[in-house]
Amino acid sequence: VNVPTHITTGCKLFTRNLYGQYVCDRNQKPAFRCPPLRAECPLATRFGPPIQCTLDTDCPGISDKCCCDACLDHPVCKPSA
Repeated sequence: VNVPTHITTGCKLFTRNLYGQYVCDRNQKPAFRCPPLRAECPLATRFGPPIQCTLDTDCPGISDKCCCDACLDHPVCKPSA
């Protein structure tokens, strides 16, 4: 799921919201997609804590995406699907 954000620093792609206002589109790497939301939340991770993000450009990998996560209340960087 790609949710528009009010943050505009580093934004390259914009979209219009329901009110006709331009907002930053979190999808700054349009060639890649977020992985499907997982059905269950893991008890622990062996890779360290997730990287919280606002835009795709906040994520370190070339194809990493800023995606919603079913287990967290904020978007995090994930490998693209």
